[in-house]
Amino acid sequence: MLNDTHICRCIIDGKFQQALGITLECRRLDKLEECILRSDNVMGMLTYCMNISQSFVNRREYRHEVLIFFMHSN
Repeated sequence: MLNDTHICRCIIDGKFQQALGITLECRRLDKLEECILRSDNVMGMLTYCMNISQSFVNRREYRHEVLIFFMHSN
């Protein structure tokens, strides 16, 4: 629950990249879409998400889940 509070606070404060990082770290794909869509720069956030998921998500299976998420969100 504490992570939900952090994510919501970041979104409210307009810190979408920070919120996105927390969602990826906590594996909260349900909040990932909210972080991306509420930002002013959706394409930039998609690019940022792809970059950090490829660079910092160690488990290949989870990176695959993130990619599937992108495919289904289009």
